Amino acid sequence: MKGQTHSEETKRKMSVSAKGLIRSPHSSETKLKMSVTMKGRKLSEEHKLKMSIAAKGRTLSDEHKLKISKTWTLIDPNGNQFTIKNLTKFCRENNLQQASMSRVAKGEQKSHKGWKVHQS
Repeated sequence: MKGQTHSEETKRKMSVSAKGLIRSPHSSETKLKMSVTMKGRKLSEEHKLKMSIAAKGRTLSDEHKLKISKTWTLIDPNGNQFTIKNLTKFCRENNLQQASMSRVAKGEQKSHKGWKVHQS
């Protein structure tokens, strides 16, 4: 309606709604079911290509880069510790399989060639 003014309470409710601050419409049971359904889902090559194209040209803020960066603490078979930022590069340089080292970090595998991993 033209010329209508909203009360302060209505404005507050609209603000909260627009910001997504109202609790999720899904129960924790429903969220768990949705999570289980999505695990192991395979994406088509076409879908992967579309996601890749959408991500091209985006720049990440320094704050975001810091948030997504991981620090790995690796322990070699002799007990020496290494703290690294790039697991893939480290594995390549030390003749280790990156996938196996990732499984070790996730707790799915105990060790790989005697190496153990902790993700910080």
